[in-house]
Amino acid sequence: MRKWLRRNRWGLVALPAAAALLVAANGQRIQDWWWDAELHYASATGEQGEWVHYAEDFEDAAGKGTRELDFRITGLERVTSYTNRLGTTTRITDDVYDAWRVTFEGRADPDTVLTGCSLALTEADGTRYAYLADADGVDQDLLYPCLPFEDYGPSESIVAGAGRQLDGGDPDADPRDPSWTVEPLVFVPKGTRITGVMLWWRPPHYARVAVSASPERG
Repeated sequence: MRKWLRRNRWGLVALPAAAALLVAANGQRIQDWWWDAELHYASATGEQGEWVHYAEDFEDAAGKGTRELDFRITGLERVTSYTNRLGTTTRITDDVYDAWRVTFEGRADPDTVLTGCSLALTEADGTRYAYLADADGVDQDLLYPCLPFEDYGPSESIVAGAGRQLDGGDPDADPRDPSWTVEPLVFVPKGTRITGVMLWWRPPHYARVAVSASPERG
């Protein structure tokens, strides 16, 4: 035992330091992961009514790509009803939440991957209220709040060699129109003062547009 200790004494001396370095390295990776999992970088900003250019790189099973579009927020209005693509109208009578209709205009190359977008209304302190397709009993048409129904274009590839397919793999799908307008509803607690609209795909980057909410109901 003593011989083994003599042979390995320097390794034993270095062991606590190595363990400390390992813990520190793992802690840094965890810290980096948590940081990158949140929205920290406003890569593009603008004001209501003006065009905002947003671009970010991504990588999927088909390789590297760039997500790029121009968009603007032309309206933000509190509403009391929602009419879907089939003409069915749902009255919104919630006593806790208000529904805000966001008028979103987009422009992008039809081959650009824009599926997977998220959109939220924000307060001055940064509190976010994200779009949900099915919220408060209202089932909205839009799968993605920044893209038109059944015309959202290519999606990221999750299978090597499969390529980026249109509209979820619909063989009869046409390319997405180069410009479009959508009007998603976002629900927020009554009395909330909306100051911005956020758009993002993968954290930590996002785009933010400062807005002026209309008090009138539609």
